[in-house]
Amino acid sequence: MRTARSVHVLVAGTSVQMDFAPGHEDLADEVEALWAHVVDRDRTVAASPAIRRFYTPSGVSRGGGPEIQSVVPGAGAAYAVSGDVTVALIEHLVGSRILLHAGVVDHDSLGVVMVVGESGAGKSTATLALGREGRYLTDELTILDPIDLHVTAYPKPISRRVGTAVKRDHSLAELGLVHNDTASRPDLVVFLHRGADIEPHLERVPHAEALLTLVGQSSSTWTVPGALTRLLELLEHGGGAVRAHYTEAADLPGMLESLPPVLPGGRWEALNGLHASLPPESRIGLFPVREAVAVDGGIVVLDPGRALHLTGVVAVVWHVLAENGPLTEDEVIARVVDVLGPHPQAAELVDDALTWLRREVLVPELRPLTSG
Repeated sequence: MRTARSVHVLVAGTSVQMDFAPGHEDLADEVEALWAHVVDRDRTVAASPAIRRFYTPSGVSRGGGPEIQSVVPGAGAAYAVSGDVTVALIEHLVGSRILLHAGVVDHDSLGVVMVVGESGAGKSTATLALGREGRYLTDELTILDPIDLHVTAYPKPISRRVGTAVKRDHSLAELGLVHNDTASRPDLVVFLHRGADIEPHLERVPHAEALLTLVGQSSSTWTVPGALTRLLELLEHGGGAVRAHYTEAADLPGMLESLPPVLPGGRWEALNGLHASLPPESRIGLFPVREAVAVDGGIVVLDPGRALHLTGVVAVVWHVLAENGPLTEDEVIARVVDVLGPHPQAAELVDDALTWLRREVLVPELRPLTSG
């Protein structure tokens, strides 16, 4: 299939080539203008881009070429292109970086601020409000080095919905933003809670809850070894995450100038050397997990697609099994009593905890002894 126009960009340390089929010349012009701050006009990497995408108004496939996306011309077309590039970049970086659904700004007085929220939570608007007082890095995809937690910018065009219209991309120049290519590790992690008629205020978020939120805003955290530990180091660096309750994004910079006190406690420990294997008959063991940390009086475990916060007897039972390998149920009860002290319903509480752990596929079903 013939290409009418190509746009080459260097973004997040990655070369991207966007090819546009005949009929999408206007879209190519718009995309080039929106991404002007990162366009590779000299085409230094055009011969071998790391990512190559093809956009057609018809969706006709091109055998052996880059993946094709059908984009309907119109107001939301450029936004569709940026979304597709974002997905392609995520796929390209999975496993080598900690990737979060979050915006980042290097703010003049607040330092490096990361704003986290689900789609529609107001990340782009919050990033814009903060970015006008600093340097913009991204409104959508935060890319963290898994060693030093430094940020690699993904300064895509800002995506905004005006009124009830479709989302549209806006150039940095149009919005008065200046971008940076990199930043040090975030100094402040902000979870967004925007709503009508909310009294603006901030609250600290416990580390365990913050971990669950961050993992929930990623499609690949579990592919990076030690990601939970790195994220806890990030939270600790900033005194813990804060949740911003607000109505107008313009209030955020001022709100963040006066942070609430750091929560007491906050100690954590990476749990290494865990015993996880299919247990022998009549013994209880653990399924392996990607990572586990003790934090906030419980344990957070990371598995593909999820993080779970284990608390109370459930956390103690899991930790007993992790430290001691496969055990009989009586041995589990005895070791839990050693930790928590005697209780008249110890056996029932342990059984309930094991039922929960099996339901969450953290403990295998008990295999009965076979005769003969």
